[in-house]
Formats: sequence, C-alpha cells, structure tokens
Amino acid sequence: MTEIIIDLDAYTKPELSGYREPPIAAHVVRLRALVSQLLELGFTKFLSPPDPRILNILSQLRRRYPFEVVPLLVDAGRHSREMQTYGLIGFARRRLFAAGPVGGMRTSLEALPRVVSILRRDYVDGSLFLAALELTEFARFLPRRALLHPNSADLATANRNHRLFQGFASMLRKRGVAPGIMTNNAGWLVPLLDEWGLAMTVATPVTASGYHMKPTREACIVSARHSRCDFIAVLPARGRIEDADDLPASAVIASPADAVAGLTLLDSAAR
Repeated sequence: MTEIIIDLDAYTKPELSGYREPPIAAHVVRLRALVSQLLELGFTKFLSPPDPRILNILSQLRRRYPFEVVPLLVDAGRHSREMQTYGLIGFARRRLFAAGPVGGMRTSLEALPRVVSILRRDYVDGSLFLAALELTEFARFLPRRALLHPNSADLATANRNHRLFQGFASMLRKRGVAPGIMTNNAGWLVPLLDEWGLAMTVATPVTASGYHMKPTREACIVSARHSRCDFIAVLPARGRIEDADDLPASAVIASPADAVAGLTLLDSAAR
C-alpha cells in the first residue's frame, strides 16, 4: 500500500456528528478546520462527493495546499431522494445549476444523441448524463481519476449491466480521467469486468469479518488476486488498516479518524 485517501463522503453522514445533529458537512467552519488539520498532517488525497459545501472548502484550501481530489460520482440513493423531493424537472435544474453554465451546456450538447432515452428515464443513459454533469463540478481540481458510487455500481452489478460500466469508463477516458468503481460486491463484479475486458480500478471494502465483501470475503480476495484490475482497499468505520494487506491494493480509502490512526501505525512501522 502506498497511499491513504481520506473519505470526505463520510463528512456527509450523520454518524460522524453528535446525537441528532446534522452531518459535519453542514457546519462549514468546523468542516474547514477538520480538513485543514488533515492537510497539516500531510494527507494529500481526498475522495469527495459533488457536495458544494465540501467542494467550496477544498477550492479555498487548494490555494495554500497541493492535494488531489478523487470524485465519487452518481450516488443513486441520493439522487432518488432528490427526485422525490424536487420532482424530475426540479432535480434536473439543480444538477444543471451545480454544473455551471459552461459545464451544463457542454454536457447537455454531448447528451443530445441520447436525449430521448434520457427523457424516458433510461437508467444507463441517465446515469451517464449525471456522471458527466457531476464531473464538471470537479473541473477546477483537474482530477486524474474518479470512482462510480457503490449505490450505482452494485445495482448495475446485480443486473450484469455491461452498458453502464463500459459507458462510464469511456466517458471518463474521453476527458482524460482514469475510471474506477467502488463496490460492496467485488466477488461478483470483478469476474464480470474481466469477462467484459474492462480493466479499471476497483475500490472494495476489506475487513477481517468480511463486512460488505460479497458474496464472501474469500471470493473477493481470490477474484482480486487473479484480476487485471487495480485495487483500492476501503476501510469501513473503525476498520483496521492492517486488513488492507490481504488485498493486492495500492491504496486505502478511510474515514478521517481511521486514516489518522492508520497514518500513526504506518509511521511506527517505518521506524
């Protein structure tokens, strides 16, 4: 393992806040202080959802610190909730507004050949359109790689949806971004990627208990060791960084607290 990637998506989850408090991302001053502390500790890679609160803070801090942002794209669960709240038209307006006038226009023009299927709510074309829109929100960071959110990836895996994975990889590569997938079903997904000839980065949980390693921990590890894909180990909350050694992974994604604990452990081992 050569690098630790901080999971900023964790900052949008209530479990990192106090009892009945909103996620830390809702506290801009507190979030800025926490990310600043992580940067001072030497962390230089951050996995981020397209949350404007987080992106604005990262943009401000980038004037002082050099670091890499890895976009986490198309959270199907979050988009479903937004569509229920704002309706299809309201949801589309919010996404286009977030992408900005230039990014929204460019992405919309690129999507013209698929506009009919998007309006008919074709899952694949709609997801790829959203992925392209969200990626424009990260343009200021010049991302080198991006990951598909597990909510989308696992749904596509269950349906053996080759079109989504192929389209996602093609869309990113056209923009000079290396494609990756975050999944809780590596034991099912990795053999499919190899079968389809889609070699890309796969980020998968690694724990001693096999939590979120489906269908089994052993199947995930065996599939990874025999695959042409690259791997990133994902540590669930309070996960042990030592568990990542069971996977042929070049990096680990961890929550802020676990990343700090892991950094301490790595420093001790280096000495």
